[in-house]
Amino acid sequence: MILVKSRSDMWGTRRVYKGNGCYIKEFDYCDHYWYHKHIKMVDTMNPGYYINTFYSTTRMTFIMKTVPGVNAKTLGSGIKFVKRVLKFVHNNIQETGVLGHGDWALENIIVNGNDMQMIDWDACAVMTKEEKLNKAYHDLKKDFEKKGLRSFDNIWRNCNGAKV
Repeated sequence: MILVKSRSDMWGTRRVYKGNGCYIKEFDYCDHYWYHKHIKMVDTMNPGYYINTFYSTTRMTFIMKTVPGVNAKTLGSGIKFVKRVLKFVHNNIQETGVLGHGDWALENIIVNGNDMQMIDWDACAVMTKEEKLNKAYHDLKKDFEKKGLRSFDNIWRNCNGAKV
C-alpha cells in the first residue's frame, strides 16, 4: 500500500492509501453518528462505491473501489471541456435529489472517455439545489481560474442558467 495523501484538521488526521484495485481512507478519529449517516448517503448517491467500511472508538476506515480514468484536474481548461464538466455536475446535482456531493473540485471528478464520475464523498450532505449549485460554482470557478480560464462566469451562465 502506498500513502497518497495525508491531511490534518481540528478532528484529527486523514490518510489515503492506494492499494491493489482500491483506495483506503483512514480517519484517526471516530464520529459514529457521522459514519452511519455518511454511508447511507453515499450508498444512495453512488451505490457500490464503498467496498467495505470499519469503525472503532478511535478510527474510521473506508475501502473504496478504484474508479477507472484520469483526474479532471490533470486535463485542460478549453471551453468544450469546461462545458462538459458543467453538464456533468449539473446532471449530478439533479440526480442526487436532496443529497449533494459537497465538493465539486476538479480533483474529485474522474474522466474515463465520455464518462465522468465523482470520487471523495467526505463532504456529502443534505443540501438544497441552490446550495449545491452555489458550492459547485465556487469550487469549479476556483479550479478553472487556477488553470487560467477567465470566462468561467459566462460559461456557467450559458450552461446552467444559474445566477452567479
